[in-house]
Amino acid sequence: MTAPEDLRTRLAELPLVAILRGVRPDEVVAVGETLVAAGISVIEVPLNSPDPLVSVRALADAIGEQALVGAGTVLTPSDARAVADALKLFPAQASSPRALRAMLAVLPDLPILAVGGIGPAVMAAWWSNGADCFGLGGSLYRPGDDPRTVTDKAEAAAAAARGLRS
Repeated sequence: MTAPEDLRTRLAELPLVAILRGVRPDEVVAVGETLVAAGISVIEVPLNSPDPLVSVRALADAIGEQALVGAGTVLTPSDARAVADALKLFPAQASSPRALRAMLAVLPDLPILAVGGIGPAVMAAWWSNGADCFGLGGSLYRPGDDPRTVTDKAEAAAAAARGLRS
């Protein structure tokens, strides 16, 4: 299976991407394991995190069979057409679900991740207006969060995302 196919398959199962902004290599494996236990199987380490490539490697080595792990950054729509497997609408909180619906007319045929200000309480509005999945940053993980805190947040987010399909 190719990486784009794997991404789409995983997001079809649970439309969440964990964005571990600020995660450190010494904590990333524990956080990643907690996310996988909650059912989240797509994990991004933003390139502006401390030693992001070290964290990506540690995650891939520890949970690479259970989760799709990668680094992330922001691209323009024209860049995305050439290189992206999905488009990240960031910051979503500066826009609206209805604005996403209007933008879909000109966006390439890629999954749309609503990112920035997304949590369980707002997922349904974004979903019904065309978001394919959600990137969860601060509502899922903040630097220094212990695994129990991440577990509670991840389980709440996963339950909300599963509820979108019922």
